[in-house]
Amino acid sequence: MSDKVVKRPFVNNNCIGCGACIQVAPNYFDYNKEYLSEAKKCETYNEQDVNNAISVCPVDAISWI
Repeated sequence: MSDKVVKRPFVNNNCIGCGACIQVAPNYFDYNKEYLSEAKKCETYNEQDVNNAISVCPVDAISWI
């Protein structure tokens, strides 16, 4: 039994739906039904790709949890 915890990206309520994270890391982010960004559910995440998305977000809406 594995107790490994995988950190994942999270998009908070500051998101304005600009799509920068989707442009930079389309494997990990997409629009939700309100046309705001959300993190996709994945088994693993490429840390550099997510960090790039975090760095381009103009409203600091993305973080690791």
